[in-house]
Amino acid sequence: MGRLVILFAGALVVLAAESAQAQVAADSTVAPVESYVTASDVLPDSSELPSPTGALWRSLAAPGWGQVYVGQPAKAPFVIGALGGLAGLSIYLNSRYTRYRHAYLYVVNEETPDATTPNPDNPFASFFQDWIDSGAQPAATTRQLRDDGRRNRDLALLGTGLVYALQVLDAYVAAHLVGFDVSEDLSLHLLPSPDGTQLVAVIQL
Repeated sequence: MGRLVILFAGALVVLAAESAQAQVAADSTVAPVESYVTASDVLPDSSELPSPTGALWRSLAAPGWGQVYVGQPAKAPFVIGALGGLAGLSIYLNSRYTRYRHAYLYVVNEETPDATTPNPDNPFASFFQDWIDSGAQPAATTRQLRDDGRRNRDLALLGTGLVYALQVLDAYVAAHLVGFDVSEDLSLHLLPSPDGTQLVAVIQL
């Protein structure tokens, strides 16, 4: 009877030791990969993201459309407003330049310009009213007005083209970046696993 008790007690000790060893081994292993949030679980499916090429062509076809396409519609009114304003300014400045150019063509062919009566012998007599509207200035002054008007018009056209190109670039870059999570609560780590090294995303809640 005493020998059976001793054997039973020894068996319990052995089982307890094996259980403790198994627990330590379980605690020392890396948690299964399924317990982590993988990068594919955080980032959206690339097939659902806007295409950079699609954003590019939409912006070229209609300014502001690319911004709407990539999910930034708040930018569209600013793009349209800026381009509309610059285009309108370019048209206005071009009309002024045209008037100054006509005025110069008229007055440069006049030896003694008369602001009261157009000279029918002037080959540009039809531009007499343009000369009057521009201030009936001498040829030298009118030429300066013409040159200034042309420079201002060209600057407005350059600004229009620059804004147009920038909105195309903005939509194209935004389409590339829309799939990237830049939150401070998200980080990527390389952790070991039974199947090898895994890239996992850690989210701080």
